Amino acid sequence: MSPPYGWPHAGTDGPPVWRDRGFAELVDLHPVLSAMRELLDGPGAAAFEAQGHIRAIESSYAARRYGSLLYALARVLRPTAAVEIGVYQGFSLLSLAAAIRDNGAGHVTGYDLFEAYPYRRAEQARVRQTVAAAGLEPWASLVAADAFTVHERWPSVDLLHV
Repeated sequence: MSPPYGWPHAGTDGPPVWRDRGFAELVDLHPVLSAMRELLDGPGAAAFEAQGHIRAIESSYAARRYGSLLYALARVLRPTAAVEIGVYQGFSLLSLAAAIRDNGAGHVTGYDLFEAYPYRRAEQARVRQTVAAAGLEPWASLVAADAFTVHERWPSVDLLHV
């Protein structure tokens, strides 16, 4: 069976995810998201494309330009408290942090098992270095923790990425 709308898997090359019919339907249901269009295909798209340090990070999200999508989403929703569960190399964390920086307020905290995860993982110190090299430390932090305990740390969040 083929994926919805005949598009390839999210980790493969193909059109950006926001060109999916489902995205247009989502924006129609939630008009506040329509401002994302300018940040994805309009003149505002250059804001994320300039983030070369993020685009260079290994991620299955890169092929379908999920970094741009997360950046635009955070620019429009303007979260002050964002949480990411599952950081890996930090691609999506930094995409969110760049948007929060450009919004002028907020913070994203990324939770991962890092070295305690027995399979494909990234070292926390290496991801922390990536955050520092991108100049995004004021807007992003990392915590080594089990995903099942994250809810105990946050009474509420504005944006959750899992």
